[in-house]
Amino acid sequence: MSVLLAVTDVLQLFAQGEPQVGVATLGQRLGWAKSTSSRVLLQMAELGMLERDPEDRQYRLGPLVRRLVDVQQRMRPAAREQAREALAALSARSGHAAHLSVLDGTDSVLLEHFSGPNPLQVMSPVGSRLPASVTAMGRALLSRLSEAEFRTRYGNNDAAALPAAPPRCPQTVGDLARQVAQVRRERSAAAVEEGLPGVAAVATTLLEPQTRTTLGLALSFPSTLVSASDIKRYRQELVLITHRIGVAIGDPSWSDASAQAGPEPVKAPGVRPVSSPRTRTTAPP
Repeated sequence: MSVLLAVTDVLQLFAQGEPQVGVATLGQRLGWAKSTSSRVLLQMAELGMLERDPEDRQYRLGPLVRRLVDVQQRMRPAAREQAREALAALSARSGHAAHLSVLDGTDSVLLEHFSGPNPLQVMSPVGSRLPASVTAMGRALLSRLSEAEFRTRYGNNDAAALPAAPPRCPQTVGDLARQVAQVRRERSAAAVEEGLPGVAAVATTLLEPQTRTTLGLALSFPSTLVSASDIKRYRQELVLITHRIGVAIGDPSWSDASAQAGPEPVKAPGVRPVSSPRTRTTAPP
């Protein structure tokens, strides 16, 4: 076994989530002899790739690796900054409002709002919150939770009613769980006149691996201004944008996935092709 392959095998263990390794770990995970494990770990420590804890004698990532990570982080914008730039550009191109949000318990909370040039806008004050179950943004954010995390927030009773759920939204915990699972598979969400009458939206998410922060990205628009094909196109464009950023920041959901949007959303009553608006409206996303 070459030294380079041995070093790669050890670093792969850290990439898979091991916080520390030792001779016993390499024997169990890689099937190495004790002498081989000891030699490789000592050599990597001498080169700064690893460092040894004097108390438990386990090895952790060393100063060289940490410096490389720091340099990489400084060389590229943070996930939020990349998301901001992408949403601002998408809002300008589409003419519609774009939003950046996070999940707080069972609510989505708006961090930033970007207004497009279209005079008829979906407006939202920064800091506003909505139940995550009633919006595309909220369900996209919920899709990043594990099953255990989802159940901690909503409970294990699938028949339990969701509070103040509008008619077109999920009505029970089970309904919501099924919709969130679909969003997780498709890595995007769409809603047409669900939580908010007259409003449609598409949404995706980004997970910043270092901070484990999930950001929701959404484009929203008056549903009377768009057709079902418009909504599908906006959804595909948002997915492509998020895929590009996700690959750049190392989001595991996007790094190993192709940029494919989910199926066309169900057309809501009253949706018609784009017209020439003359008025302005205000509503949360």
